[in-house]
Amino acid sequence: MENTLPVVREVSKYVQSGDIEAAEYALVALADTDGDHALVAVIDAMPEADLIAILREYDSSRETAVASLLSPEKFASVIGLESRYIDPHHERLRGMIHAVVLADEDRTGEYLEALGCCDGGLTALRDYFFDRHAELEYLANHDRIDQSQVVSDELSTEDFADLEALLRDHEDIPPSRLDEHSDGGWMQLAWLLRFQHPEIFVDVLRLLRRSLHLEESARATPLMPEAMLPAKRMKDADEVTDDDQGDDEEESAL
Repeated sequence: MENTLPVVREVSKYVQSGDIEAAEYALVALADTDGDHALVAVIDAMPEADLIAILREYDSSRETAVASLLSPEKFASVIGLESRYIDPHHERLRGMIHAVVLADEDRTGEYLEALGCCDGGLTALRDYFFDRHAELEYLANHDRIDQSQVVSDELSTEDFADLEALLRDHEDIPPSRLDEHSDGGWMQLAWLLRFQHPEIFVDVLRLLRRSLHLEESARATPLMPEAMLPAKRMKDADEVTDDDQGDDEEESAL
């Protein structure tokens, strides 16, 4: 489309200057004048870094033009960049997933499939559920989530379900209902993954278990005492610089 490139450049300029509101306004203005098909063309042509910068500013009180028209494949590609940002509690990630994946229930499955087909998407889902690992293990074992029965601080490998058996014994008719878990957030997504996308559910659990193992290994490793640090860390005590050597030679001459 003839006006795609100028709009992409204009939006990128706003994003780089930190004016996300102006960037969104430019996109909405395009949709108002040329229609959604024009906006879709611009979104497809935009750099992924610009898209995620806009998505990270998602406000649940209003609909964002980018979130509503982003294709599943493009979203899965874009969300992989989230790991570049420092967000310990992944609040922005959750906001993006809610804005895109849960915005249209008829397309939620498409977005989940796209996320499950790439490493960046699976990593995003792992981070999304990073503080719900115990709940997902409970869901794997009991086919439902009962938060009153989940003790996150006491999660151990004994609580882990057999993932191969989970895939092998997957039932087409789930023993629990979606409406029991439709919270518009993590519980709803967990149920959908468990019963409608079991392969992705298993992949996410594997990543969560790997992260837990790494955390436990790090806690079990004692800090290295200073006396055992590599020799290069003890430079001040042992190393003689060229200047020091020169001073010694002058003193010897005297």
